[in-house]
Amino acid sequence: MMQDLSKYSLSQLRKLEAQVGEELKKRHFLGISQAREQILHIARNAGLSIDDVLSTKAAKGKK
Repeated sequence: MMQDLSKYSLSQLRKLEAQVGEELKKRHFLGISQAREQILHIARNAGLSIDDVLSTKAAKGKK
């Protein structure tokens, strides 16, 4: 599905580069958002609050 980019002009390639950069940013932040939602869902199902999940007290007490 890869295109032959050798026929593109320099300006077309730069435009494509900008579009790819924007799409990469969107997908990166979408991935973070989805991971956050999954973590929150798991925490809620376990009866934990965000503060419980982020608390370092529980981790320190297990040493």
